[in-house]
Amino acid sequence: MRGKNAVYIHLVVALVKLVVILFQAACWLITRLWVLLRRSAIIIPKKQVSAAEAAWLDGLKDREPGLLQECIEFVFLHLAQGVPLTTGATNPPIRLVAELLVQHRLKPPLNLEVLFGCLAEAYAARVSDATALEFFFSLDKAAVETGGRNLLQERLLSVYVDACGIEDADA
Repeated sequence: MRGKNAVYIHLVVALVKLVVILFQAACWLITRLWVLLRRSAIIIPKKQVSAAEAAWLDGLKDREPGLLQECIEFVFLHLAQGVPLTTGATNPPIRLVAELLVQHRLKPPLNLEVLFGCLAEAYAARVSDATALEFFFSLDKAAVETGGRNLLQERLLSVYVDACGIEDADA
């Protein structure tokens, strides 16, 4: 009888080990599938962002620097502060921003970051480096004067620096 009980105990232990190994394999497989799905979900927005950037830059290539500057100010000082965008506005910068944002619908705040980068790139292409840098400082000062920069405005300033090619003198 003792021998039979020992065999049964060994079988139960072996089955428990098998169940644990199968559970670990299932968890590993589910994790790998989840990572694969997340990566494919990231690829789609990248394509959408590229399409939006190309269309927005194409739509901004013939715009006057003054209008681009007003659009940048509107996005930075109003939309980035949480002021809702009113479609159907008659003010040219607001109307242009609304048209561009409706043209390609990206998730917020990615939509503002990409649009802001396109506006900054188009603006920098039409003005001197010194003017682009001076405008950067005026944006920063205006944000501080209106109560300080929020996180989105910090990111938009970084986008502006990248889009305009502003470099640190210490670098």
